[in-house]
Parts: sequence; C-alpha cells; structure tokens
Amino acid sequence: MTGNGPSLSEWVWAAVNVFFLIIAGILFFSIDDSVLGTLALAVTLIMGELIARLLSRWVARCAEIE
Repeated sequence: MTGNGPSLSEWVWAAVNVFFLIIAGILFFSIDDSVLGTLALAVTLIMGELIARLLSRWVARCAEIE
C-alpha cells in the first residue's frame, strides 16, 4: 500500500475477487445438489483468487515499467 489508499494492483485484486464471489454465489444457489453446489462454490472462489493474484501482479509489473 502506498500513500493514503490501496494501490492499483490491490484494487484489481479486490475487484476480481468480488466478481468471482458473485459468480460463485449465483452458482451455489442455482445448483440443486448441495454437494455439487458447494464444489462449484469452492472451485470458483479458488479460480477467482488465482486469477486475481495473476492480474494484480501483472498490473504491479506494468506500473513499475512506467
């Protein structure tokens, strides 16, 4: 964190995670089987975290270049 607020890469990380959290919730509540719904929830949240980390590192690297 630089300055008074979160950095751009932290904002990207948060935005991607919120997006995947919404998708995971939709999947969880739309799948009738509780086991499959929970599995879809877990997989979606893990994918979201991995993609968020990847994108936030990419944004941080691009910010260093500038």
